[in-house]
Amino acid sequence: MEFEKYNQESFKVIRQVLNYTQQQIADICGMSRQTIHNVENNKNATLPTITLIGICLDRIAEEDGKANIIDIIKNDYKKSD
Repeated sequence: MEFEKYNQESFKVIRQVLNYTQQQIADICGMSRQTIHNVENNKNATLPTITLIGICLDRIAEEDGKANIIDIIKNDYKKSD
């Protein structure tokens, strides 16, 4: 799967589809759970933080065989922009 920009609002939905907790994503990305929580709730997040979480989610989706589902979710969020 090729990385493309995520809509910050899609992170929570994607994380839930992947069946991961905020803590699991934080551990994989090397961030705090609070950072993941803040990003999911559209609080201040830098572009590098959003990009890193997006890359982590893409990699998890690919490894779990859910890349197509994640692409559909990302496309749905793009349409609502």
